[in-house]
Amino acid sequence: MSTRNVIFLLLGIIVLAVAAASIPGHLDVPGVALEKGWKYKEGDDKAWAASSYDDRDWKAIVPSRDIHDSLSELENVARIWLRYTIDGNDVKANENYSLNIRQSVASEIYLNGKMIRRFGVLGNDTQSVRAYDPGWKPIPVFFSPGAKQVIAVRAAMQPGVLYTKTFNTLNPLLTVELVPTNEAISFFNYTENTALNYGFLLNGTLLMLLILHAALFFLYPAQRANLYFALYALVVIIGNISQGVHLYYNHKVDLKFFFGNFAFLGYNIGMLFLNYSLQIFLLRKNDIFFRLLIFLGVVATFLDAFIYEGGWLIGAVFFQIIVYVNIARLAIQAVRSRVKGSWIIAVGVMITSVFFATFIMLVRNHDESRTIFSTPAILITNLVNAMGIVVAISLFLALDFAYTNKSLQETIRKNNDLAEANRRQQQEKQEILVSMNQELEKKVEERTAELTHSLEHLRSAQAQLIQSEKMASLGELTAGVAHEIQNPLNFVNNFSDLNRELIAELQDELKKGEVKEAISISESLKENEEKINHHGKRADGIVKSMLQHSRSSSGQKELTDVNKLVDEYVRLAYHGYRAKQKDFNAAIDIDLDPNAGVVPMVAQDIGRVLLNVLNNAFYACMERSSAAVNRRDRHGVSTIDKAVGETISSDGNESARNEVAVSTKRTGDTIVITVKDNGSGIPRHIREKIFQPFFTTKPTGHGTGLGLSLSYDIIKTHGGRMYIDDNGGGGTIMNIELPVEKQQTSSSPILT
Repeated sequence: MSTRNVIFLLLGIIVLAVAAASIPGHLDVPGVALEKGWKYKEGDDKAWAASSYDDRDWKAIVPSRDIHDSLSELENVARIWLRYTIDGNDVKANENYSLNIRQSVASEIYLNGKMIRRFGVLGNDTQSVRAYDPGWKPIPVFFSPGAKQVIAVRAAMQPGVLYTKTFNTLNPLLTVELVPTNEAISFFNYTENTALNYGFLLNGTLLMLLILHAALFFLYPAQRANLYFALYALVVIIGNISQGVHLYYNHKVDLKFFFGNFAFLGYNIGMLFLNYSLQIFLLRKNDIFFRLLIFLGVVATFLDAFIYEGGWLIGAVFFQIIVYVNIARLAIQAVRSRVKGSWIIAVGVMITSVFFATFIMLVRNHDESRTIFSTPAILITNLVNAMGIVVAISLFLALDFAYTNKSLQETIRKNNDLAEANRRQQQEKQEILVSMNQELEKKVEERTAELTHSLEHLRSAQAQLIQSEKMASLGELTAGVAHEIQNPLNFVNNFSDLNRELIAELQDELKKGEVKEAISISESLKENEEKINHHGKRADGIVKSMLQHSRSSSGQKELTDVNKLVDEYVRLAYHGYRAKQKDFNAAIDIDLDPNAGVVPMVAQDIGRVLLNVLNNAFYACMERSSAAVNRRDRHGVSTIDKAVGETISSDGNESARNEVAVSTKRTGDTIVITVKDNGSGIPRHIREKIFQPFFTTKPTGHGTGLGLSLSYDIIKTHGGRMYIDDNGGGGTIMNIELPVEKQQTSSSPILT
């Protein structure tokens, strides 16, 4: 903005300010202010309201004076009566009048001895008094032309009330104006409507600014200046509402202090928000000036609250001047830094400064008995003063948003151009990729054909390899079977050949008549036949074990009590083994988990597994015990107690007690059956082989090598597993793990 334009703008502002100042200070209301001529008396007697009562000994009083300073001594008086006599010649005939009243007490208004209105609560004692200010609300009265009229007021002050002159309002004991009714109603309506329209105009503008800058903040949160400007608008709206309640809508005297000071506090906080909004927008730090503003805002608030006469005016004027000076300082710095649109703030400061000075001048000269905004001049100057800088800063922030938006649009345009160029490049790349893909697909088809051909060869080779492995496994199995059956067959063949020779010898001896020799030969034949029978049964056992190993179980799984099954087969295995080995004894420890429950199984097959494992444990214990006995017998230092199956050395330091422990344990969805013995044990290097068919650690003739292999397959068909744990103290720990189905049938558990 050029210097010439600034000069013309300032001249226009000055003309507006002069025009505003020339508007009348208040709206003239034709009527009589009843100030002088009042009399009062302390006490309470309703007879004092009568027009015929003689009040010549009463004291004179001017009740329109401020109650805080001039009439504060009446605060401790329980009741006070005031009387005013109107000469009948002072009123016009055929004219309707009203009393316009403002007061800071609770009162009853009497006209010629008759009560016409009550304001507030007088109560029965001082503490129950509640003061009420009607705020110039007209009270119609009827006068007889030419007759004397007596107005009597019964009044009481509310104790403990804090009075305030915020916004230059007077707190009179009682102010009465006698006004023609039509004029009184017009004035009251004008005041109410003006306050309402002014509030709508000012708060409506601030509300729009609040919504605008809140929206700008949410659209662009990085610019926090819009947030603090919105907060300024919010607290000032609250202050305006509180001010309107204080001046127009609240009639309870004891609440005026609260609403007035709350409004003043809202304005001070709002000014700080406004200043801070501009400060953070211009990227200025919280320097000493802003800290000083906060301090002065606190001081101004206390001046308003605790200095009755002029405190609010000093605080408001002084604080606003300092705020405007700081905003002007920031505006000058922004103009020097060539910040776009900063001249708007400078113009706003100029406008606000001129109208603020005019506003203060009008306030100083206005009638304190009226509200501060009861005149058009004060309303106009205050509106321009309140909105000058505000609108300027709002325009400045909005202009910045527009600049930012324009910059963003330019950036978006450039990005769109880049995106279009990138799209063209991507399209070209896509075309190249399509061409390359076609080439690759062609090569892939060629390679796929080659791989298919290779895969067919590989499948053929794999089938041949599988067949070879099957044949090798079959050969290994056949070799094992042949090897195992060969031994008993050799014995059968050898003893058969020997028997043939013995039969020939027997025949020769019989022919010779050598009966004794024939009997001897027949005994040999008998022994050989027993051996043939023994080895034949051994071969038969091998064949039966092979058949059991090869065929799948046809039994149906049923819910079986694990603990009962284990307990029965432990006892069955032990007594069965002792029937074959008369001198065998062992200590059996059975530990059954009471939570084991039932498991779906083929009980006969699991019983066969338990018999196999337990027989192996008994055999290992007996083998270890026999080895220990033989070792000690060679040194002549041991004896055997066959009753308990325990070998005790002569010095008592070595023991060969046979011990077998059987336990069940429920863990989650599995049950583990453990068989632990202190036998000779299984060497670590052969543990992986013990479940292979025909592998056995027993001497020839004592086992087929199919028991554990068959047991392993049975457990696998039940969905479980069979494995060996390490036993550091010697012996073997064999574990049988069986799954427990989550959904079990409700049929009763059985035990085969």
